[in-house]
Amino acid sequence: GTAFYNAVAEGISAYTMVRPKGLKHFTMNACPKPAFVRGHIPYGFHQFKPFQSFDYISFFRDPIKRAISHYYFVLEAKREGYEHPEWQRHHDTPLKDIFDEEKVRGFADLQSNLQTRMLAGVQKGFRNKVSDKKMLEIAKSNLENKVKAFGIQEDFERSVHLFAKTFGWKT
Repeated sequence: GTAFYNAVAEGISAYTMVRPKGLKHFTMNACPKPAFVRGHIPYGFHQFKPFQSFDYISFFRDPIKRAISHYYFVLEAKREGYEHPEWQRHHDTPLKDIFDEEKVRGFADLQSNLQTRMLAGVQKGFRNKVSDKKMLEIAKSNLENKVKAFGIQEDFERSVHLFAKTFGWKT
């Protein structure tokens, strides 16, 4: 997220940066026009701002590399005045145990199919009501019909240029 933002920051200077701290924060606070809403946001947030239009973009990453990166991000997210809510649990669980099917369920951001669930718009608690196959169908449909552009982390530079071309941003 940070590397992508830094790559396009100059090109999106006309936008007001919005970084919601969850759905309630996004819903309750004004979203100026034009806005660049930044963060790990599941598809469907636009429904909570019915009088505004949104274009979705998405970045994908190798799922194992993403999970490992997230694990270490949480481990490093402790400093004076702040501790990530999952810091202690991550600290107490070795990386090799994180991917044990029984243990990973308690780590929401490390569960299987997270990128698919985010793209499908599947919210917490909704996963058990939708099969993995149906969730994949929804995600593929959203990607094909509702996401304006997407990139691949492992092909970062080309992805950034695709976004810039699509939206007319400078890089």
